Amino acid sequence: MFRLDKFPTRLGFVVLLAISTQLSFAQSSSAKFPGIGRTATPAEVAAWDIDVRPDFKGLPKGSGSVEEGQMMIVQ
Repeated sequence: MFRLDKFPTRLGFVVLLAISTQLSFAQSSSAKFPGIGRTATPAEVAAWDIDVRPDFKGLPKGSGSVEEGQMMIVQ
């Protein structure tokens, strides 16, 4: 029967084995495709910088009102 006094040791070993297996697969996947991809340019990073702060800074330039926006969504 399964003995509980060795359970923490066995569980720790299984967790360690699972983590090391996952890390080895994660590292080996990047080696499969050398030369694929490139570093993003500053212009590309700026194009993806689309966060809006709570004070509404970061919104794109535009015009209109809430009511006009709601009408566009309804249509």
